[in-house]
Amino acid sequence: MSSGRHLTVLAVLGLLAGCDWRSIQERYDRRLYRAQVARAKADITMLATALDQYAMANAGKWPDSLEALVLEDAEGYAYLRVRQIPLDPWENDYQYEPPGAGSMKYRLYSLGSDSAVGGVDEGRDITYQAILNNEL
Repeated sequence: MSSGRHLTVLAVLGLLAGCDWRSIQERYDRRLYRAQVARAKADITMLATALDQYAMANAGKWPDSLEALVLEDAEGYAYLRVRQIPLDPWENDYQYEPPGAGSMKYRLYSLGSDSAVGGVDEGRDITYQAILNNEL
């Protein structure tokens, strides 16, 4: 290699060494998190729509679990056209709590990136109610 090429290679290596890799990784992590939240919101909205359809078709009775949405009825109809309930972007089951007696409100949510109930900031739960209220 000529000395000019050596200097070019050294200059490029110097530029790369000067990059703030931590900043690049943080930007990547933020974008990945936003994409994961967007997918969780889409999944939760899809599941909520199927839950509402189930209740309308069953005289207001809500399913005991999300699995009821993928089971075919006598006519071969399922409320979701997938074989199984998807996992959230963090590979956890979506959480569903049917409404209590006299209530029409169910709880539907992802545990979020911390995989635990509750959480704050990027670890908070992603709930259907928060989606409806534009809180995410």
